[in-house]
Amino acid sequence: MRLEQDLWYGFLVDVDVYDGVIPVTRHSLGLPPRSCYVCGSPSKECVVKSRHSRPRTIVKIWISLIGRAILHRVRPNGKMRGENSSES
Repeated sequence: MRLEQDLWYGFLVDVDVYDGVIPVTRHSLGLPPRSCYVCGSPSKECVVKSRHSRPRTIVKIWISLIGRAILHRVRPNGKMRGENSSES
């Protein structure tokens, strides 16, 4: 869950985590369900009901990535300005 919060592209991270053989879910941690990239509803609902076309979803994700890259001042190499350099 920290990856989702700490990385500028973290909203795309979806990692399955297990405690032994028991899955650790957002619900078990008291967190809200993952939101849909397109409309903000719980993503499981949108996936199960096929609410959004694949092209629309991809466009929405690209728009979000570009916006976040600009907001976080990300360079073309994926590093943020000031990361591993003296530039801020």
